[in-house]
Amino acid sequence: MHSYIITGIRMGPFMRLLRKHGFSLSPRKLARVLYILQNSVWASFFTWLEKKRYRQILETYPVPDDPVIIIGHWRTGSTFLHDLLACDPKLAAPSLFQVTFPESFMISERYFRPVMSIMLKRRPMDNMELGFDSPQEDEFALLKLTFESPYIKFLFPDKPGYFFNHPRDFYPPATQQENWKRQFRDYCRKISRDSGRKVLLKNPMHSMRIPLLLETFSHARFIHIHRHPYRVVPSTMHLWKVMADDNQLRGESYHPSLEEVTQGLNMFYEVINKHAEKVPEGQYYELKYEDLERDPAGEIRKIYGVFGLDFTGEFEKGINGYLERTRRFKKNSYTFGDDEKRYVRQELAVPFERYHYED
Repeated sequence: MHSYIITGIRMGPFMRLLRKHGFSLSPRKLARVLYILQNSVWASFFTWLEKKRYRQILETYPVPDDPVIIIGHWRTGSTFLHDLLACDPKLAAPSLFQVTFPESFMISERYFRPVMSIMLKRRPMDNMELGFDSPQEDEFALLKLTFESPYIKFLFPDKPGYFFNHPRDFYPPATQQENWKRQFRDYCRKISRDSGRKVLLKNPMHSMRIPLLLETFSHARFIHIHRHPYRVVPSTMHLWKVMADDNQLRGESYHPSLEEVTQGLNMFYEVINKHAEKVPEGQYYELKYEDLERDPAGEIRKIYGVFGLDFTGEFEKGINGYLERTRRFKKNSYTFGDDEKRYVRQELAVPFERYHYED
């Protein structure tokens, strides 16, 4: 059943989404809606309780203006980089629980930890270990805080086709941008909680929002991780198939085509490269996944050198420990024929040359 994208939303917003977009009455989707609904009751209660107890304290926390943000298309190794950077004790990354219950995690953690720790095992799309405290994408939190996310269209598809086709699909409407920025800042200061740690974020959708993020966090640092398209495209097609089957609430699950995923990847390259030119010096770094996989600590040391961050012995020890714990993990493999490769190579001719991808 899953539905982990939207699980943790409060009842009021969830009911408004259902009224606006509708849902299917198939047994699986109805069970999914009922599961989210009962969960939303608890989310609403704990949100009320947290605001009652912590509102004044939260307002005293400083708003971070210098998060480290990992961008790049899905399946480019951003999770691997996120997990490695989260080993730095000076960084604070949102956990799976904190993105699931963004409005109440300070007070509800002790109630949910026993149950969620039993339920969580592995990510459905790639079998990576998934725990209560695992670093997770902040888009799941932003969806529930702002109700402005491409995931809304993904959960409630109104017609067959890819759930994003244009850079504007990733931006909140102009009338909602100030609220989006305020909610995001407040969420990040809850993550750091006056600890002195920098916030660490990973979100592929932020790849399309660099100007908006610089308005929100003036000293944000961006790491763009990219990977060979022959790996990214088939893996992304598998990702959206699994995610649609596990999360969508209306209609038949739609699985995007090779053409849609390839063109979407090309759009990411174009927009990232366009906006990266406007990022202040020392706040942007481009990283090839294959290089990170070959020498994780060495590549992260280079990133820290550009950003002016301290690469400590404690951090390096944490990286080595993580690599040792995960060394038996086997990545998924996908069938990708010569015709598919020729199409991807043709459509992504510019990125192939820019990043020196081999045929």
